[in-house]
Amino acid sequence: EPYLTYLYNIGRDLNSLRWWISSLSYRRVDGSSKTFHQACYLKVALDLMRTWQGPEPLVIVVLDKPVRAALARNLATYGGVRASVFGTRRSFPLHSVWDMVNMGAHRAFFTFKQTYRIFQSRRMIPGPHVATEPTTLLISWATPDNLDHGGEFHKSFFGDLAIQLGQLGSRVAVVPMILPGVRYKGALLRLRNACYPLLIPHRCLSFLDLISTAISSCAKPPLPRSIPTLCGMDISPLIREDSRKHWVSNQAVDALLMLPLVRRWASLASSITRIIYLYENQPWERALCWEVKRSLPNAVLVGYQHARAPRLLLNF
Repeated sequence: EPYLTYLYNIGRDLNSLRWWISSLSYRRVDGSSKTFHQACYLKVALDLMRTWQGPEPLVIVVLDKPVRAALARNLATYGGVRASVFGTRRSFPLHSVWDMVNMGAHRAFFTFKQTYRIFQSRRMIPGPHVATEPTTLLISWATPDNLDHGGEFHKSFFGDLAIQLGQLGSRVAVVPMILPGVRYKGALLRLRNACYPLLIPHRCLSFLDLISTAISSCAKPPLPRSIPTLCGMDISPLIREDSRKHWVSNQAVDALLMLPLVRRWASLASSITRIIYLYENQPWERALCWEVKRSLPNAVLVGYQHARAPRLLLNF
């Protein structure tokens, strides 16, 4: 709980979408962010040093460089503890240049991959669905398993929700979120005979949307000027390293692509009255909610939790 409160307070003070879609804010401990685990390692090491009473020196082996750096910073403020930290803590001089090159390569791959999807969707789908009457959007993952059901793929997550909404007089359109590991062209072929109108995300996007999103993601995510302590520990090296890796990767730009998509929805169909999405608290969901409040202010957002949430799955 202290860690969740810590991140929430930072996010509240920054009030930035770039923070809310970062790996730190997403806080998925089994994937994109290592800060929680590293903070736990740091806490264990500092407690051992504080309470060590043995006659022999205490030796602590630390693998992660950010944890070593944080350990050195905290020990510098400890009184009555004689300690030495060995190992490389400095970055090589061209580290920032290498990060820029690495980030540029990631953005180039993003642009190439998304361009391919836009090209295929335009070639295979006549045009984006335009809702002229009050419509509910169902946003569902399209996976290798549920695509075997063709146009009814969404039932693997939502069951007969679309049918029930139709019986209540609501028009339904489905937004298939095709997973990265699924062959995009094959997925579009399987979705051709869908029972409900489809809003294929890449059929709504333009090439300019890709370029502008990739460029905007080149700015580093915001951090507090003075990073606060967590349970009395200076964890700024952990925070900065997590933020650096997130900036280099394509996690942010993938989520930011939701912004122009929602704006396209608003321009195509201002009659969207409800958006139901699978609630997993992922960065793209946060971008979705952020932009819907701006571009579709009258639409109702509904997060549908389709699975249980283990206690240590901190992103929930």
